[in-house]
Amino acid sequence: MIRKLLKFSVLVIVAGMAGMAHALVDLNNNNPATNGSLTYASELDISTSGTALADNAQAQNLQARLGVGFGALSSRHVRIDLGGGAIFSNALSANQPSMQIAGNSGTLAQGGKGQSFAVFQFTAAAARSPDDLVVIDVDGIDVVSRAAVTATYRLYETATGASNPNSSAALATASQTAYRFGKALVAKVNAASPETIDVSTNSTKFVGDKVTTNIANISINVDGTTLWSDSAAAALSDLVATGTQLLVSGNFTAVPRQSSGSPDPAKVTLAGSPATSLTESQAAFSIGANPQTNALVKMTVTGSDEIASGSYAGLYDVVAATDSVATDADLGQLSKLEKNGATRSANMMLAPDGVFRNWVRISNNSTISGRVFLRLRNDLGKSITLSLGDVNGQQTTLAAGNATGLIPIQDIFNAAKAKDATFAVGTGGRNKLRLTVDGEFPEGTLALDNLTISQDNSAFCTFL
Repeated sequence: MIRKLLKFSVLVIVAGMAGMAHALVDLNNNNPATNGSLTYASELDISTSGTALADNAQAQNLQARLGVGFGALSSRHVRIDLGGGAIFSNALSANQPSMQIAGNSGTLAQGGKGQSFAVFQFTAAAARSPDDLVVIDVDGIDVVSRAAVTATYRLYETATGASNPNSSAALATASQTAYRFGKALVAKVNAASPETIDVSTNSTKFVGDKVTTNIANISINVDGTTLWSDSAAAALSDLVATGTQLLVSGNFTAVPRQSSGSPDPAKVTLAGSPATSLTESQAAFSIGANPQTNALVKMTVTGSDEIASGSYAGLYDVVAATDSVATDADLGQLSKLEKNGATRSANMMLAPDGVFRNWVRISNNSTISGRVFLRLRNDLGKSITLSLGDVNGQQTTLAAGNATGLIPIQDIFNAAKAKDATFAVGTGGRNKLRLTVDGEFPEGTLALDNLTISQDNSAFCTFL
């Protein structure tokens, strides 16, 4: 961990000089938002043997009102205590810290270097007012945990009183949490506003004949109010290192393929840059310590393969930087692709030439009319897309509240063969078919019934 020569001094100044150029932690102010207290990143790697929090532009300085006035040439003692296991740095020299009061030097009487307290004796060169400010110049502390560090000011008349922090002899006191720890990493999921899958294209495109959609909108950075160990604003590079990546999980089966047959990473992008790697279920983006602000993840599909509805989830997969203990951030759901209609599927459609005859019945239970689209698959994964009107005796549009008659699977199979003569039932014992039906009416209002009767009419069965 970073170590540097650290020192502090105590100054008592008149109230009219309180407007100093550097920040001060005001021990008389109870509001953390306005009292100048500092928040260090909780991702800092803190050693139980001591980690230095160095000062920067006197940001760690403390101030308190004197609290009690006294006359010229009077002697008083100031005691400062640090809580939370913190100490004034072991890096201080033997004669530090030092103290001045309006140009008059004081002396360190007790504590200081390597201790959680310091006691100063001073003699006033001029009369002091209760509103005069005591300013403690803190050039760094050592901490052994992420516990909040309180700073307590006490004013005593005698050295004996100042030697005992529990003494009731204090003339004035002030105490606040001066330094605390808080999470620096901010990983935010914004509204992605994805396109809607258009069932009229057999779910191969999005509404408006589009083939590209947003699937995520993320922002990753640090909380600008948190500090690193040098008391400068924490940066994302303080927390994470090369190898850090964004992982987006979901269905990428409709993305165009490379010559190898795997999905093309160039078709899934983050802020315009292609994925580092892409599978059918996950896109990875190597982003290292680069902040992201409303960065869009976009997916482009073929326009001919079925787009699966469903959710996309994110993970900020962290490789911690030196002196950081930052961990992964689960981003949860990033977006959800939905269709502009209802969908039902039947995964047990019998072969047309089998022992059993098979029918389906499609019902529109909504109050609006809509077109109906079919996708017939064999067990080898080949599929044919149809409109209901392609099937013998059927119309493409199904009126509100209407249902089809019983449609033989043979008729749907014949319509598929008419589109592609090579389409066949799977071989090798996998001689079944699967059917997906999309309707241009609200989700939950489409019904698909699937039933079969043996060729000799001796057995009847329905499939869900």
